[in-house]
Amino acid sequence: MSELFDVSTLEACIAADLPVTESFLTSDMTIPDARSLWLKNSLLKKYVPSPPSKPKGLFKMEPDDPIGVAYGVARDAYKKHQAMLKQKTLELFEVMNERCKDAFDVDAFDQIELTTLNIMRERLFRLTHDADQVLRYSLNESFVQGGNGPGAVVGDCDSTFYRKMFAGDLASTNTRLQQHYQFYGRGTWGKAEILRSLSQATNLVAGSSLEFAPKSSEILRLISPQALLDMFYQKGTGK
Repeated sequence: MSELFDVSTLEACIAADLPVTESFLTSDMTIPDARSLWLKNSLLKKYVPSPPSKPKGLFKMEPDDPIGVAYGVARDAYKKHQAMLKQKTLELFEVMNERCKDAFDVDAFDQIELTTLNIMRERLFRLTHDADQVLRYSLNESFVQGGNGPGAVVGDCDSTFYRKMFAGDLASTNTRLQQHYQFYGRGTWGKAEILRSLSQATNLVAGSSLEFAPKSSEILRLISPQALLDMFYQKGTGK
């Protein structure tokens, strides 16, 4: 798959459009140069695949080696701490869910709240449908404007555009989206999808997943990665 993505070409194009030589922000840098550097680093971080992680078991320590013993103790303490943080985070999530359920019980709404809810439903419908109640958007238009978010997706924690779209599994909650994506793509994009599908899976999933991300030493942050094709078409519709 490496032939589909030439890092040196991307870096050359970025250097031509954003001619900044510094690799980090300095106090005497002009605002335009700082913006260019920030954009350059963001593009490289988003589109250049991350280097592979070091294989486990690359170095071996003897059981009686003091350094090995200390490493093992620290590793076990870290794992125990992470398990405790996950449990604490989940408990807080469940508490907040119960609060939201009690606060937004539609059956307990008064007349003013129900009227407000119905008005919002009507406005959302008018936003997505024309005067003849026909949906304003098509899958073709959403595909052309499609894109993905900056974070992880269901089944893949890599955040690079190349990895998500052309070198990993594709997931969706709807078979129609899968079929449209695979058959509507034309040109280079379509060829890239054919190559991807030869070695990677296209999965049908029930919905988003629940994952943990670092936040602080006292608690973790819950994230909910979406299925890639769902996000792709949603962003296209939003544009």
